[in-house]
Amino acid sequence: MDNILIAADKIKNAKSIVVLSGAGVSTTGSGIPDFRGANGIYKGFPEDILSVDSFFRNMDKFYEAFNYKFKKIYEARPNKCHDILGQWEKEGKLKGIITQNIDGLHQKGGVSSVIEYHGSALKFYELDGFETVGNEIYYTDLLENGEINYKKNDKRYKPDVVLFGEGVKGHQEAAQMVAGADLLIIMGTKYVVYPFNTLHRYYKKTDVIVMNNEAIMVDGYDTIDVIGEITENINKINKLI
Repeated sequence: MDNILIAADKIKNAKSIVVLSGAGVSTTGSGIPDFRGANGIYKGFPEDILSVDSFFRNMDKFYEAFNYKFKKIYEARPNKCHDILGQWEKEGKLKGIITQNIDGLHQKGGVSSVIEYHGSALKFYELDGFETVGNEIYYTDLLENGEINYKKNDKRYKPDVVLFGEGVKGHQEAAQMVAGADLLIIMGTKYVVYPFNTLHRYYKKTDVIVMNNEAIMVDGYDTIDVIGEITENINKINKLI
């Protein structure tokens, strides 16, 4: 049987879907570049530019790279994949999403239960020396000509993004969410970044749906590979359920 039909059948009968999502959900349909692709940030900047050490060592250079990479996030709109996942949550099928993405598009697409494992580019915190203080500010208050002005009003701000050298957000909550799933879908990720690539180990079923432009290894589980453009394939699946 065609894997799209198999995936559609499993999704139709699921009542507690958890999605692990990565950049591929937003790159094609919403126009956000990835890190290592032809137009990714690492074509113009060294890979460690988005480290916590780099941030505190040279904030001007950090934000030059940050704006180069992430300013498209602030113009992006949810695509069909985001919208369908939002629909599934409203229908009571989707339990939640754990995402590597920092663009907030799952929420804009209508999903309320989202764990932003690598933080958010939409929120910033005021700095006091090398420490962040609890004064959260939304990106719209820092935008000037489409770019973040991190030194606004004689204050400095740090993005709520998990930088290299910092710990991920919500791992225990994510593990509990996966453990309660009756269907796990991994989409738009090469699934190689630790510890995100360990989350499937909390899943208590055997079948995992992989929606990607390439197959990935999910050790110890049987994958149903739906390979190709994600927004097209999830739309095909949605029509079948």
